[in-house]
Amino acid sequence: MVEKPGKDEFPLVLEKTFGLLKERASKEKLAEFSEDIEILCFEFPDVDKKIFLEISDDGDMTVGTEEPGKVDCTVSMNSDIAHSILTGEKSQTAVYMTGKLKIKGISPLKFQKLYPKLGPLDECYEEAVSEVRGD
Repeated sequence: MVEKPGKDEFPLVLEKTFGLLKERASKEKLAEFSEDIEILCFEFPDVDKKIFLEISDDGDMTVGTEEPGKVDCTVSMNSDIAHSILTGEKSQTAVYMTGKLKIKGISPLKFQKLYPKLGPLDECYEEAVSEVRGD
């Protein structure tokens, strides 16, 4: 089990996670994802961090911290919730039902169906935590 990064480590872990995802995600699945969402924002209010994914219709993904245009979907949660989802401790659905995960711009059910097309976020997160900690 991956130990949760501290609030000071979490922003760097996020940047590394999404950087790894950019390298590993399937272009075909990202192209399918972009049919519904071209710009996705992951927002983590407790660590004051936003990560933007811009996905083109050919499956190219750009990752950044600056808003690249009109956001189609925003997923907002605190770092502890993100950790519990990315490590498999809790499901997106269960967390959404408690109100600790907020999804704007698209229905939560549709996002849940699209989410796996982003790629191996859980693996990228675990690797990023190890990198940041020097494991």
